[in-house]
Amino acid sequence: MRLAEGCTWLIAEGGNGLGIALAEKLSGEGHRTIILNFPAHLISNQWNAHNMIDVVNLSDATESHLKKTLSTIQEKFGQIGGFIHFHPSAKTAASISDLFREDDKEIVKLVFLIAKHLKDSLNATAKHGMNAYFLTVTQFDGQMGTSGEKAYSILGGGLSGLVKSLHREWANVYCRHIDLEPSISIDEAANIVIEEMADSDTGLLEVGRTKTERMTLTLESIKSFAYNRQETPDSHSVFLVSGGGRGITADCVVELAVAYKSKFVLLGRTALQPCEPDWAKDCTDENELKKRIFQDFIQKRKKLTPVEVNKVLSSLRSQREIQTTLARVKSCGGEAIYISADVTNKTELAKQLEGVEENIGVITGIIHGAGNIADKRIEKKSQEDFHKVLEPKIKGLENLLSIFNPEKLKYIFLFSSVAGYFGNAGQTDYAVANEILNKFVYSFKYLFPKSRVVSINWGPWERGMIDPTLKNYYQQQKIDLIPVEVGVKFCRDEFMIANDGAREQIVVSGPLSIPTNPSLQDLSVKNTRRIIEIGDNPFLKDHVIGNNAVLPATCAVNWMVKSCEDILPHYKVRVIDNFKVFKGIIFEQSYHNEYLTNVTNLDIQDIARPFEVRISNQPTEKNHFIYSYGAKLWFEKEWSEMPIYKNLDIQTDGKSYALYGEGSVLFHGKTFQGVKKVLHLNERKITSLCNLRVVEQKQQGQFPVNSFNPYLADVQLHNVLLWTYHQLGGGCLPMSFGKIEQFQPLDFEQDFYVSTEIISSKNNSVTANFFVHNENGKIYIQWTNISYYIVKKLQTLF
Repeated sequence: MRLAEGCTWLIAEGGNGLGIALAEKLSGEGHRTIILNFPAHLISNQWNAHNMIDVVNLSDATESHLKKTLSTIQEKFGQIGGFIHFHPSAKTAASISDLFREDDKEIVKLVFLIAKHLKDSLNATAKHGMNAYFLTVTQFDGQMGTSGEKAYSILGGGLSGLVKSLHREWANVYCRHIDLEPSISIDEAANIVIEEMADSDTGLLEVGRTKTERMTLTLESIKSFAYNRQETPDSHSVFLVSGGGRGITADCVVELAVAYKSKFVLLGRTALQPCEPDWAKDCTDENELKKRIFQDFIQKRKKLTPVEVNKVLSSLRSQREIQTTLARVKSCGGEAIYISADVTNKTELAKQLEGVEENIGVITGIIHGAGNIADKRIEKKSQEDFHKVLEPKIKGLENLLSIFNPEKLKYIFLFSSVAGYFGNAGQTDYAVANEILNKFVYSFKYLFPKSRVVSINWGPWERGMIDPTLKNYYQQQKIDLIPVEVGVKFCRDEFMIANDGAREQIVVSGPLSIPTNPSLQDLSVKNTRRIIEIGDNPFLKDHVIGNNAVLPATCAVNWMVKSCEDILPHYKVRVIDNFKVFKGIIFEQSYHNEYLTNVTNLDIQDIARPFEVRISNQPTEKNHFIYSYGAKLWFEKEWSEMPIYKNLDIQTDGKSYALYGEGSVLFHGKTFQGVKKVLHLNERKITSLCNLRVVEQKQQGQFPVNSFNPYLADVQLHNVLLWTYHQLGGGCLPMSFGKIEQFQPLDFEQDFYVSTEIISSKNNSVTANFFVHNENGKIYIQWTNISYYIVKKLQTLF
C-alpha cells in the first residue's frame, strides 16, 4: 500500500474524524498526507488535524474551484497517487424527505468530479508500475445499507457504483468501496481502511465491515418463487409509471394489462399531439418520411438542417410509440392515460397530476422507469451530464413519492440497471444513479414494511436504450440480450411474489450479459505485479527461521491460485503439479519486495483449465529474472468425490512427542500450530491428529484463504519435520511438491488426520507422500512426491 516516492495521499474528511485518524496513521508511517475539507455548508463539523498534516479547504462546490484546488495541491505537495473519501455518517431517516438529502447529493457530485480530475494523476502513477488508489468509505450498517435494520439518507450509497465503474475504466488503479458499521471506533475504522488497502484482491470492489464480520454482496440464483395470487394487482389497481409511454417500460405495462387488467397513468417528456401532421399520414418508411419533412420545411420556408430533420423524425416516432402503447393497453383490457410531465420538476409534475386520482382512481403503485444516459469516460463527463443522468432517476423518484401518500402504495417497482450492481465503463454517473435506487429499497421497506418494494437491475434488452451500434457490439462480444417476451413475463410474475418472502434487489440478465474478467479465449499470458511487505503480513512473525521471517511455500501456492482465480472466478484449484522453490522469499534486512506473477493459459479447450504460473522478482537492468517459485495448476468448477485412504491407522503408539516451542523442531508460532498429537511414528510412517484455530482476516494479510488454504496446508507439512528430527536427528525444508490433489475443502477448527508415508531418505533429502483424511479414511487432500532438503540445524540456516 506504499505510494511511489514523491506521491501524496489526498483524504477527504467527512466530518466524522475518520479521515483525520487515517491521515495521522499514514503520516506516522512516513506517508505524505493532505486533508481536503469540503465546503462548510455541506459539512459543518470540521475536525482539526495534527500540526504535521496539511489541510486544504474548498470554499465552494463549483467544478472550476475544485479543479484549481487539485492543481494547486499537486504543484505544492507532489502528484496525488491515492485518494480516499470519507463520506459523512449516514443520517437516520424518519420520512421520505430524509432519504434524499441535497447536501449528500452535492458531496457525491464532488467526489465524482474529483475522480474526473484525478484520472490523469492516478493512472500516470499506476502506469509506471506504482500503487495508485481510489477509495470511498461510508457508514451505513457495515452491510452496504442492505441490513434493513434502519432507514438512512441513501445518496451516499451511489459511491459504490462510481467505484465499480472506475475499476472498469482504470485497469491499474486499486478501487474499492468500504462500508463501516457506525459503532466501530474511529481508531479501529482507520485500521480497517488500512487493512483493505493492503488486500491483494483487486477484483473485490465493495466490502462491508462490522465489528465481527467482513462481507461483500454476491448473487444467488433464484430457483423458485413464493407466489401469493391472493394479493396480486387487479382491475382496481392504478399504477403511476414514469417513462411508461415507450421502450421496455411500456412493454412491461402492456404485459401487466394482459395479466391484471389494471389502470395506468403513463408519464413522459414527449408532448403528445392530438393528431399527426398531414405529411406523415399513412407513411412508415423512414426514408420517405425524411423526404416529406424536407418538403414541409421548404414549403414553410424554414431553415433546413439534418439535425432539425432528425429531431422532427424522432418526435414523430415517439408520438407513434406512445399512441401504440395506449392502444395496446386498451386492447388487452386495461386502461391507460398519458401525461406529458418532467418528473424532475416537482411544481410542474404536481400541477400535471392534479386531479388524476379523481379521474382514474387512487394511485396504488409506482413503476419508476424514467432515465437518461450520457455515456462517456469519466474524464469527458461534465456537471451537466451528472445532473442529466441522476435527476430523472433520483429527483424523479423523490418527487413522485412526495405527491402521493406512500402509506397507500402497495407496490414500488424501480427499474435499475446491472451498471449499478457491477459497474460499467463509460457509465459512472448512470451507475451512481442506479446504485442509489438499489439502496433506496432497503430503507423504504423499513419505513413502509407493508409495501412490496423492489429494485430490478436489468441487463441490456433487445430494445429500449440500445441503438443498433451498441446491439452489434453486444453481439460481437457474445453478450446475450434479454428477449422482450422474457423480460416482460419476469416483471409480470414479480407482482405475484408474496411480500414477506420477496427480495428487495434483483439482477435480471442474459447468461453472458454480466461484466466479467477478460474471457479465457483472449488470454495467452497475464502478468501481475505484487509488492510484499513484511508489515502487511502479520502471520510472518509466526514463521521465523533463525532471525528472519520466511514466506511459507504454501503461501506461494496460495499466491499462484489467487492469480489464476482472478481470471477464473467461481473455479477451484484441484491439482497443483510440479511446484518448485527456486529461491524462496526470506525477509532479510535488504530483501527484494517487488515480484511478478506470470500466468500462461496452457489449453483453453481443457475443461479442467490448466495454467502454468511462475513468480519472479522484478527484472534487473539487464532484464534478467530470478525465479522464486513455479508450478502448473488445474481448476474445476466443483469439488470431487473423496477417495479412501487404504492404509488407515489412527491408533496411538502411546509415546509422547514434543510439538511446538522449546525442545521441538517445529519452530512455528500460533498461526501455524495445528498438530495436536502425534499418534505414531516409525522408520517409514508418521500419523498425526491436527486442528488449526481460525486465522483472522487481518492476520492473513496479503495471503487470504482462497480455494487453497495456505495455513492448513503448512500444518500438513509438519509431519516430515518431526519424522526427520526423530529418525535422522536434523531438520528439513520443503523444496518441491510433485502433486497436490484437492478433493474437498478443509476448514479451520476442524479435526483432520495427516498420514505421511516416507518414500525415500538419502543423505540430504527426504521424499514423502501425505494423505489428509478424516477418521473414516476419506481423503480431503493428497500430496505426492513431496521433497525436503535436510539440514542439521534448521534455526541456523538463515
